[in-house]
Amino acid sequence: MINKSEIEKLFELRPIRPGKISEISEATASSSAPPGERVNFHIGNPVQDEQLTLYYLRSVLDLPVNGPGSDGFDIPLLRNESGWAEVYEKRIQLLYDLVKNAAPYSPRGGYNIKNQIPLVKKVHQWLVNDQDEPLSYDTGEKSDKRELIISSGGAEESLRVLFHTLNDFLVHLPAKVFFVNRDIPLCGRDFDSLDFDMLPGSETEAYDILSKYIIKKNDKPVFLFTGKALSEEGRRKLRNLSYDYPLFFVEINDVPNHLSLAREAKLKNRVLRILTPSIFSRRLKNLSVVFLAGYPELLKIYESVHFQLKGTPSSTEIELLQYLAAHPEEIKEEIKSAGINEGYDNNAGQLESSLPYPLPQVSFLNKSDLFERINRIYEDKSEKLTAVAERIEKSILKSGLNNIPVSDHLINKDTGEILTEFLNNIDNENWYSETADSFVSVFAKEHPEYSLRNLSVVNGSSRTALGLLGFHCGITEVFACDFSWTYEHCFPKASFIPLTDEYELDVDGICKAVDICLTVPGNSPDNISVVINNPHNASGKIFRETDLKDLITKISDRNVFVIDDLAYQNVLPEDTLCGPKTIKQLAVELVNEGRLYKDQLRKIISVHSLSKTDSFAGARLAAVEIADENLSEKFNALNRLIKPNIAAIIVAYL
Repeated sequence: MINKSEIEKLFELRPIRPGKISEISEATASSSAPPGERVNFHIGNPVQDEQLTLYYLRSVLDLPVNGPGSDGFDIPLLRNESGWAEVYEKRIQLLYDLVKNAAPYSPRGGYNIKNQIPLVKKVHQWLVNDQDEPLSYDTGEKSDKRELIISSGGAEESLRVLFHTLNDFLVHLPAKVFFVNRDIPLCGRDFDSLDFDMLPGSETEAYDILSKYIIKKNDKPVFLFTGKALSEEGRRKLRNLSYDYPLFFVEINDVPNHLSLAREAKLKNRVLRILTPSIFSRRLKNLSVVFLAGYPELLKIYESVHFQLKGTPSSTEIELLQYLAAHPEEIKEEIKSAGINEGYDNNAGQLESSLPYPLPQVSFLNKSDLFERINRIYEDKSEKLTAVAERIEKSILKSGLNNIPVSDHLINKDTGEILTEFLNNIDNENWYSETADSFVSVFAKEHPEYSLRNLSVVNGSSRTALGLLGFHCGITEVFACDFSWTYEHCFPKASFIPLTDEYELDVDGICKAVDICLTVPGNSPDNISVVINNPHNASGKIFRETDLKDLITKISDRNVFVIDDLAYQNVLPEDTLCGPKTIKQLAVELVNEGRLYKDQLRKIISVHSLSKTDSFAGARLAAVEIADENLSEKFNALNRLIKPNIAAIIVAYL
């Protein structure tokens, strides 16, 4: 047993440091130099303009840009033009809000303390007014320390950000992390200072193992992640254990206050609650917005880590959930047809859902001859179909036909039909997946330089994709130009090579740095990458094609990766979208010129975010092309766990 002050000290967090470019920008902004003599070290502020918003809105509604309602936002006029029923005027407002808020970034933590959005007030209402046992969390109105923030990407992605927070900012490490009634996330293997372990589902067995561990090893912090509600007795025992030992709780179970450990005496600052939109309706389980409630010092670090790894939360997903919370009739709970014995309570002898007639109970003998025969037929046909599919895929790869269109399930539907279908399928994961495929299909048509089969949707900014590549897929060291965007937030090690005196690429300097890195024991080409952003952030410099081609050729000959970060593509003082060619386009030209083998293209990674150029920066959406099969497999295994930014996907598709 240790005293309380020692327990609290074990959960101490290191202060977070801003990125180098942020430090320069802040120093510049606060300098005494006249504004005209200051240099703004950021070229990517998204354009916000009402006329542009209306242009995009009319495009989304499939209306002529210069139609009768193009001079201003007039809902009845737009509804008449679109032929929508009057009852759907609110959906036109939703589309307008989505388009308008897709451009600017949301604040860190999802909302501004001084101008709190309705969604935050709705969550606070759920915590304080909508339950028999209220539990209040400060949203910044009482102090500057927020006990409630917004995250995005779903619960699993929020755990990844939380693990980074604990791994990088806990003063006392290593920390022990136990999971009960929820699987340890796939990314858990990537944190050297966190030791993960799974507890049995039985509360008694789990408590015995946990208590024995923490009594024996009480000099390091211990975290218990719970995936289901605990019994009153279980909560009481854990509460008492935490009084005497360094035990912190993370709940990922959407339980109301009276079932939360935060409700136990003296535990509010020792419990972090990860709440999904299911607290409003179980049909909202697939939406990406997540709420974190708990210890303000931890949340302060968390929101900064979220910014470094992912940017701020998706503005479109916040707007969508805000709309659905205000219009619950759009997601009215549906009684779905039950499968055989679905929801049947054998003890009560009746269905959980009340029906006007009894549902007959049907049972199958799992070992029956009929079942075995059907199973053998299924497996036989399945193996044959799989073999045929593999032969077709190999033929496609050999032929070079990479851009065979995938199915676009929205292609023959207008905007109104797509919105209605979305709301009807808001809890349908397959619909989300098919819609993402539809977006990828139209994206590939606009960007034919990419191979459709190698494209993936990333539900986040380019930072999300880069962070997955760096911290979870094995690209541990990158080289970029000096004053580049803060790549040190996305990769374990980032080195910056100065530009030449003419502010051009130092091709030889980059290659020399890569060669030195390759000589380090344990390093391999698959762990190293050169990152390019062109136009260059923050100088705005457009690099010479000859230098870029020279760099691509020399780096490809060293068999290391080249990452093209396209967040700033076409951010130029030009009247047309005539920006520089992408690394992939230049690499294809090199293949055609005979200076690069076609197989070397697999080392080119394109991270193409819909960002500043598209007035879509706040929405947080990107497409990533990864041709290397091993890297792609690792990336997609983690990327699939991020909940879709479905509002961003739908608006981008339209």
